[in-house]
This record gives sequence, C-alpha cells and structure tokens, in this order.
Amino acid sequence: MSLFYEAIDVLHIERSNLQILPTARYWFSSQKKRRQQYSDVVWDMAIAVVNACRPISIIMDEDSLSELEYLNQFRNVIHEGEQQLILATRSQPDFLLLTGDKVCLAALPKLSEEIYQRLEGRVICLEQVVWLLIQQLGFEVVKTRVLPMRQYDKAIQACFGSGEQAQECNVLETLTGYITNLQRQVPGLLANIEQLGNDPTEGNI
Repeated sequence: MSLFYEAIDVLHIERSNLQILPTARYWFSSQKKRRQQYSDVVWDMAIAVVNACRPISIIMDEDSLSELEYLNQFRNVIHEGEQQLILATRSQPDFLLLTGDKVCLAALPKLSEEIYQRLEGRVICLEQVVWLLIQQLGFEVVKTRVLPMRQYDKAIQACFGSGEQAQECNVLETLTGYITNLQRQVPGLLANIEQLGNDPTEGNI
C-alpha cells in the first residue's frame, strides 16, 4: 500500500493544496510501454493520486514565456514536465517542490541565480520523505510498505537492499548519505525536512 498520503501528512501539507501539471492526467494513457514496467496496483495508485490533485494554474505572461524559453536550453537534463513545474513556482506565494529525479536536481545549479534563489529551501527529494516517515511512523511500518515497491526506484532499492533483513540504522545511514550528497550538489536547495516534520504549514506541493 502506498505511503503517499502518510508522507503528505507528516510534512503537514494540506491535501487540498496538492497540485500537479494539467497534462498529468493524460500522461498515463499515452505511456503504453512504461505501463508494462509497473504492476496494476502501483499504476492504479499513481492514477488515483493524480486524480486527487488539482491542476496547477500557470500564468503565461511575457516574463513566463521568456523563462520557459530559457529553461528549454536545459531540456536534455530538465525535461518538459519539470520545466513547467519550475515555471509554475513563479506564481506560487508558498510552495514545496517534491521530486525524485536526481538528473534534474543536479542540473538546477546551472540555472540563473533568480530561479535558483526562488527554489532555495523549497525542494524535497524522495530520500528526505522516507527518512521523515521512518522518524514519524517507525521503521517497521515503513519497511513493510516500501519493500513490495522498492524495485521502482534505484536509491530506495539500495537503501532497502537487504529486504526483510534490512536494519533501521543501515537504512537511515544510506538515506542520509544520499541526502548529504544532494546537499553538496545543490547547496541550500533542499528544504529543512526536520523543521517541516515539526512545524505545521499550508504550503503547496
């Protein structure tokens, strides 16, 4: 069973504030090859999450079009969907950007200072979420839910590589290693996950 909504809850995010790209609902119907890589349960859960979120409203004024043109220069490492998400943060007074795409994250320091500063302290990676879930829900609860799904993400597979024999100290150490490495690559970009886990917020994600 998915830990998605538990993750949203431990981050103190209002579920009504969850936002996705307007095209996300149509993405699944066009991905026949990728569909074969996932079980029916995982695919259906992903669709259910997307259907529960509201589309992001992106204001396409002259400045936005200029920024989109600029972001398109990085299309080899920041694909179209992520460009749209970054663009959408222009009009969000308070937001968190959750991503598991390490290639995109690693490319963000190449962006302009204006965009980078806009994202500073507002990006959350998957490893941070799993780390916080373990702190809040307990290791055994998270392990039981993660193990059936771990093959779908290389980092999570590495963290829980021992399967049922996985130990909390080893998993947390590996998660922390991934997070620390990302913090070195993207200084100041990742959100303070401990603060988010303790301080209620109504930010968008």
